Amino acid sequence: MKLKSYKLINTFLFLALFFTGLPVFHISSQTLGDTTVILGERYKAGSLHRLVFGSQWRDVWTTPVRMPILDIKTFAGGLTPLERGGGRQTLSLHFKGNDGQYYKFRSVDKDPTTALPDEFKDSFVSDYAQDNISSSHPAAPLMVAPLLDSVGVINTKPSLYFMPKGILPPEFDSVFGGIAGMVELNPEDSEDVIQIFSNALKITGTLKLIERLQEKKNEFVDSENYLKARLIDILTNDYDRHALQWKWAMFKSGNKEIWKPVPKDRDRAFTIFNGFAPFVSTLIVPQYKSFSEDYSSVLFTTWAGRYLDRRFLIYLTKDDWVKTTDFVISKMTDEALEHAVTQQPSELFAVSGEVILRLLKIRRDKLAGFSLKFYEYVNTVAEIFGTEKDDSVFVDRVSDSVTSVKLFRLNKSGEHELKFSRDFYYCETEEIRIELGDGDDKAFVTGSVDNGILIRIAGNEGQDKFIDSSIVRGYLWGFLPVPVAEKKTRFYDSGKNSAFLSGNSTKTIRKEFVYPADPLERLEPGQLYQGRDNGIYPVLDYSGNLGAVLGGGPVITNFDYRKVPFDSRYILTAAYAFKTKGYKIEFDGYFNSLIEGVTVRINAFRSLIDFTHFFGFGNETTFDKNLYDSQFYVIDQQIWALNSYIETPLSKFNKLRLGFDLRHNYTDEGNNHLIATAPFGYYGENDFNTLSFYAKYILDKRDHVFIPFSGFYFEMGGDFYPVLFSNQNEFGHAYFTMSGHLPFTAGTNFSLAATISGKKVFGKFPYYHSVYLGGEKALSGFMRDRFAGNASLFARGELSGEIANLKIFITGLYGFTLFAETGRVFANNEVSEKWHQSYGAVLWVSFLQKIANFSLTSAFSTETVAFYFGFKIDF
Repeated sequence: MKLKSYKLINTFLFLALFFTGLPVFHISSQTLGDTTVILGERYKAGSLHRLVFGSQWRDVWTTPVRMPILDIKTFAGGLTPLERGGGRQTLSLHFKGNDGQYYKFRSVDKDPTTALPDEFKDSFVSDYAQDNISSSHPAAPLMVAPLLDSVGVINTKPSLYFMPKGILPPEFDSVFGGIAGMVELNPEDSEDVIQIFSNALKITGTLKLIERLQEKKNEFVDSENYLKARLIDILTNDYDRHALQWKWAMFKSGNKEIWKPVPKDRDRAFTIFNGFAPFVSTLIVPQYKSFSEDYSSVLFTTWAGRYLDRRFLIYLTKDDWVKTTDFVISKMTDEALEHAVTQQPSELFAVSGEVILRLLKIRRDKLAGFSLKFYEYVNTVAEIFGTEKDDSVFVDRVSDSVTSVKLFRLNKSGEHELKFSRDFYYCETEEIRIELGDGDDKAFVTGSVDNGILIRIAGNEGQDKFIDSSIVRGYLWGFLPVPVAEKKTRFYDSGKNSAFLSGNSTKTIRKEFVYPADPLERLEPGQLYQGRDNGIYPVLDYSGNLGAVLGGGPVITNFDYRKVPFDSRYILTAAYAFKTKGYKIEFDGYFNSLIEGVTVRINAFRSLIDFTHFFGFGNETTFDKNLYDSQFYVIDQQIWALNSYIETPLSKFNKLRLGFDLRHNYTDEGNNHLIATAPFGYYGENDFNTLSFYAKYILDKRDHVFIPFSGFYFEMGGDFYPVLFSNQNEFGHAYFTMSGHLPFTAGTNFSLAATISGKKVFGKFPYYHSVYLGGEKALSGFMRDRFAGNASLFARGELSGEIANLKIFITGLYGFTLFAETGRVFANNEVSEKWHQSYGAVLWVSFLQKIANFSLTSAFSTETVAFYFGFKIDF
């Protein structure tokens, strides 16, 4: 009888949990009394510090708080320490309670420096990152939990405690003794009935959940509950909701198994960024936005959770979404918000409670409008994921307005079981991406419409079959009144056993795609496949001819499906040379979608600094410092140019470029009569328009573009200028460059390098198209373009080494390069045996894993001492 009664009670509790979504557990606790603690005394700051680094929640962190002392001997019947947690910023200690549950103690204060790249550790940046913890509210988890309770989302209900010294084993006491933290249930991946959290049948993490959903036929995520949790994230401005911030609890629903979200680690709710430095941080990391009256953009508000959002929320129709949003808002009553905010200690409520409550009420009233934007964002590019079994997907272009998608999984009995079904609307969705995974999959696309959503269907391993009988009628290039079938169905599969039956609207891509091996990287890839990234490209250079060259401009990078490393990139820069008082305005565009498998570059510029001096023609011209200072060698040349190339990868290390260059030169020689020494004199002066075609082959096996320590580089190419426009004679160039970098024996940070290059000009050419040596790239100890001829040879030897990893503002890799050079030009009708020598040193520093690179060069020759400074970014 007792056993039956026990089962009856358990059944009642389970049903109550299932229908309410509320956790049915209670933490019984006993303490060793109370103590007063300042949660973050190090965040105390004066007015100047607050002006620069923000006031944020400093007053909350530095307010004394009365809290209970944790007694691990009596809490939950007694806690046994197990191990330290794996959090990147939070100190956490895992326990098992004698009540059969697992718990963890999480420090209130954080150490963000552990999550920084090595370059930033023990530097100004790490100091700033630590100070910026004051942007988060120390009691945030206490206030979020009751909000989740209000909408029926399972959570771990944290409580604030002080961990005294001397009660933990020594290996733990040295770290956790004497700090404040949150104690909460810690649902572990388990099927053990004794330790199951919240009466769930199973508990798992996100990565294992994704694996199960791809393998199990009747397991689904509770999308509505997940949306409820995400709306609470949005309401409280909790931007840090990546895949590892969730656990998942399984419950039965008929013959289905439903996984409900269990959000955890709510430390970033109510974050505030103010002050100059935090404001700059919000520009660098756009998802860093303050908890304020207004929401930031949907993209950045939901950024960290975007991959799970696209995977789990796509099951919800607009009606489902609105209904769930209305439910959440209805539960966010003034009383519910007040109750949540008062869960922080009373001392902290006196400092921050009224502000948080006021902002929560304002954000609640705006949540419906923001949620609708959230729906639009998730559904603009719809992502549907199949299983690792045999899937069949049916896409029906029902009408211009509606596209229907149904995904079936083949079970062991040979029957198709529906895994996904939904109608998408042309006014909401621009693109549908269907990832079928492994297995022998089939895809069918049907329907005939005038307007259609772009459909991408990708297979993986297995014998896949793709059939597209659909037609999407459109116009040539999207606007010309010439009827064509738009390529609105894209099939992706590189398998040799896959079959394709294409229609007029089909495009098939057989290029192999390598999925990341790491499960987390596969779920949340660092490579973006949609969206845009904005940045700034700086121009920082110095040379003898031009003096300081300063400028910069915006960089806009667009991402698209399976376009690595990006779909398109636009760089617009303007730079000014202070010595010559000239400028250069340049646009660079790179496109990886115009031609499949090919990169297209479009470049245009207006320059007054590309060609500035002419020192005479021949290998033995003289240089007069007084004439140089008096501007005698100066050439005033203005260039308008438009050029483009296509780059085709031949293999991993080989590529071929083919392009053209359309150019207008205006050249005023001034008093420089040395031009008469050129083979064709003043040919090309004043206005001169040309069109050239060029080709280049590149083999690049270096370990880095700007600071190579090993590998080989070879480049050869040429250009041709036909008789066209102002050009009355054919001419062109041919050239080669090769270099090798050989590291010393293993364990050393030194390498030797050798470079040799040559160039030749053919035909009748303007003097500024001569072959030149001199400047930073070749014969650094001489002025830029110092020697002009019909041909050139150049050689350079280098010894490079790493000096140290030094930590100033951030950690940088510092090194040097010693070099010696020799080279000469060849001129028709000149007999010369002279080779020009140059030698010098380069001091360089590289940051951010060699992405940002600074160099300072000093070079010596018989004519001058030259200095160069440069800054390069390795995209």
